[in-house]
Amino acid sequence: MLIGEIFELRGMFKWVRRTLIALVQVTFGRTINKQIRDTVNWIFSEQMLVYYINVFRDAFWPNGKLAPPTKVRSEEESQETKQRAQQKLLENIPDTLQSLVGQQNARHGIIKIFNALQETRANKHLLYVDSLKHLLETGDSVNAPPNPFEQSPVHLAAGGGCACLLLWQLQMGADLNQQDVFGEAPLHKAAKVGSLECLSLLVASDAQIDLCNKNGQTAEDLAWSCGFPECAKFLTSIKCMQAKKTSERSDTDHCVPVLRQKRSFGSAENINGKRKC
Repeated sequence: MLIGEIFELRGMFKWVRRTLIALVQVTFGRTINKQIRDTVNWIFSEQMLVYYINVFRDAFWPNGKLAPPTKVRSEEESQETKQRAQQKLLENIPDTLQSLVGQQNARHGIIKIFNALQETRANKHLLYVDSLKHLLETGDSVNAPPNPFEQSPVHLAAGGGCACLLLWQLQMGADLNQQDVFGEAPLHKAAKVGSLECLSLLVASDAQIDLCNKNGQTAEDLAWSCGFPECAKFLTSIKCMQAKKTSERSDTDHCVPVLRQKRSFGSAENINGKRKC
């Protein structure tokens, strides 16, 4: 299924290739999808993670000293590096893959995978989900002891625009209104990055939209100042709806004693009338 979607194995001729792939799967006793899963598991294995950490350490602290700041690359340089990396990847497509799915399909499939790895937001989402999920599953509380900025995992999820991870934490009983060292709740974090999905989840879970940070700003104020008018208008409409409900509830509570007084007055009249008769 996975390889069929990536390399677009459809049509009569491609059906023959799929049949050939199925034959290879039966012959070698293991599916290509399983080989892919094994490769991914190896990439994220403990041994490889240690290797990545060592590379990271040596890059930022060579010989135990903080590395000097690197030059920020321009957009043109970044695009050139991207094209060179893609070309290098296309030049090293395994011959077996090209034989099974065809050279053109193999190139298209590799380009699909390469483009998927360029999605910064999706990659951050995967990193946040996997990392925080692992932490919580190993025993850390969803309202973990705050870091120096007094931010919980909920702050990080809302600030990263990770609606899926935020929903999962809300289901685990996260504190919606916990404020960090800046006085900002998760609602503020979601408003600053313009995540309408996270704002919707927080509001639906009864987060307080009138909380102010240490600068006296609500989430609505931050949405306006950060250039996210859709989020600001959403919060404005929610605030108006809540104010209307509060007003209606107040009017209802005010009307109940009046009705009771009228009923009592009417009852007294009936009683008096009966006595007069």
